[in-house]
Amino acid sequence: MTNAVRILFASCAAERVPHMIEAARTIAPDLPLIVVSEFQPPEGEWIAYQPYQLAKENLERIRAKLSGRPVQVAIAVLETDRQYAKLRGLALQSGARRVMAVSSEMAPVSLRPPDIAGLARYARVALRRSAFVRRQMDRIRHPKQLQQPLFYRSALVAGAIASHLKRRAPKAPAAVVEGDLAPGISVVIPSR
Repeated sequence: MTNAVRILFASCAAERVPHMIEAARTIAPDLPLIVVSEFQPPEGEWIAYQPYQLAKENLERIRAKLSGRPVQVAIAVLETDRQYAKLRGLALQSGARRVMAVSSEMAPVSLRPPDIAGLARYARVALRRSAFVRRQMDRIRHPKQLQQPLFYRSALVAGAIASHLKRRAPKAPAAVVEGDLAPGISVVIPSR
């Protein structure tokens, strides 16, 4: 494959792109590097990623810009930002023979073919940094902290049940006063 390329899917903030290009240089250094990102990289060939377009449209644009050059290696940046999840997914859909993942904290990890040990290391680091996981672990260590979410959820359920029962309850007929009322002033006091 004489005209094969490697593609870096820079799914990270603009200031991180130069660091990720440096990390990508160590993977298949003999192949030319193309960067797919939302922001123009400081160097190299660039294919613009449009975040508000469908993944299919972005993939078609990438394939058109490649103009038939086969993708030997696709490199996805693993950062915790969920906003770049679609861009990371394009690395898997690019048709590359080999898919690698790079991160600012870890060495490159192979996704295709899978490097199980490397993926486990990345998952451990990602879970350790996850605020949701930390909060749940704190609740397990300190069961008293579990009371507030339980009370909140039980109040939601109680409110839903009360609303349902109110809708199903028969409506009481309006009170009808029979006979004439005595002359004078009537005061109506509203209530719920």
